[in-house]
Amino acid sequence: NSEAAALTNQPKNDLIGMSVWEAFPELTDSPFEDVLQRGMESGESLSVEAKYEPHGVWYDVRVYPDDAGISIYFRDVTEAVARRKKLQRENERLEKFVSIVSHDLRNPLNVIEGALELIEETGEVGHAELGLSGVERMETLITDLLELAKQGNRVETTESTVLANICTRCWETVETGAARLDVTDGYTITADQGRLKQLLENLFRNAIEHGGDDVTVSVGPLPDAAGFYAADDG
Repeated sequence: NSEAAALTNQPKNDLIGMSVWEAFPELTDSPFEDVLQRGMESGESLSVEAKYEPHGVWYDVRVYPDDAGISIYFRDVTEAVARRKKLQRENERLEKFVSIVSHDLRNPLNVIEGALELIEETGEVGHAELGLSGVERMETLITDLLELAKQGNRVETTESTVLANICTRCWETVETGAARLDVTDGYTITADQGRLKQLLENLFRNAIEHGGDDVTVSVGPLPDAAGFYAADDG
């Protein structure tokens, strides 16, 4: 038909009687060739969705063999494929986001749990202050994560931050046990406070989980470049 003829840039009458492989040499070694060959050999109706490289267009191709030969139907599904790929990317982003949420909330939850255990063991309600700091950190995380979900991954504003101060605050929100923090004083960086806290809390918790309860975590400026490092001896 005229639609198929348009793909070859040849008159319809010139194509009648021509081998399909001669009319469409680009089909060779493509998914379209595979489904055509299998359909001709098996006599089964088959379909394939693939990209026709010469035009950069995705086609849904269906083949129907019968006693008279084989009929080939195709339709442009480029927009549908693009929508499906976009949805897949969004689903993958959502899965990553859920993973971040569950991972980052574990730090303050551990602190709250530790505070409740201390109150139960000692009867000292003063340990509730530690638990409240965990609650406040969870509230901040939830607010930041909801904002991140709305705006995406872009950091819009930054501010000057003393590395030692923010490291100390993050250390207090992680269940550190006998672990020790060694951070260089006097070094200032420019960062998004919320993102930096999430980064440091995760680094500290991972160091303790994998390096042991008595691990030492060191944080300081890079010796020969802008930025800072975090390291542990576990």
